[in-house]
Amino acid sequence: MKMKTSSIITIVTLCSISSLTYAVPKKKFLKHRKANIVERKASNAAIREEAILDRIDTHKWKKDPEARDHRSSNLREYTNHTYKRIVRFLTIGAIEEADGKSFKTRHTSIVNTAKDNNKDGLDETEKKSIRAELDTLNDDINAAIMTPEKGDKRTPIVNHAQHRFEELIEFGIRSKRLSTLEASSLRRKVSRLESTEDRLKAGNLSSNERERLMKEVAELNRDLKQELRD
Repeated sequence: MKMKTSSIITIVTLCSISSLTYAVPKKKFLKHRKANIVERKASNAAIREEAILDRIDTHKWKKDPEARDHRSSNLREYTNHTYKRIVRFLTIGAIEEADGKSFKTRHTSIVNTAKDNNKDGLDETEKKSIRAELDTLNDDINAAIMTPEKGDKRTPIVNHAQHRFEELIEFGIRSKRLSTLEASSLRRKVSRLESTEDRLKAGNLSSNERERLMKEVAELNRDLKQELRD
């Protein structure tokens, strides 16, 4: 039986409309699926990176040049190395967070005193005083060192990120890119991140919990960069 031309046109039109109707959701589905794949790959990469950092931090930290107790005869080098030690031990989990913050505060105080005295040039007595303070600080660091945690309770990427955030906030304050209010807000976010990390560390961290921590780190990193750009 022959079909009329008008009937053929109607069928073709309906098929075309049907095709268009289902094309849009398919594109959205593929886009969403692609985003999930990218996110999953990023999460897997982060977990692999954590495993690498875990091996380095828990097994090789004693041989790390930044971790060793080197007291250079050059006062500037000694001062810089002391700060690097504090940061290194904090990021690998070899000292408690509270101890690390206390050591950082003491180091900042030593540096500020040295800067104030250096305006007229440091004499030998002042240099000896600064060196003595650095010696005491390093002795206290050595006393606070513990063997880094091993296994599921470690979050090396988060530890590294937390220190980086603190440095960026300090940079923002010094460069006047961050107001006191903005800096306080960002510090509260860093504190909340630390609290979340501590709660999760109360038990072994699952992959989902680690992923949640990574997302919080990424969000805080985005907020911080945005504040520094504005």
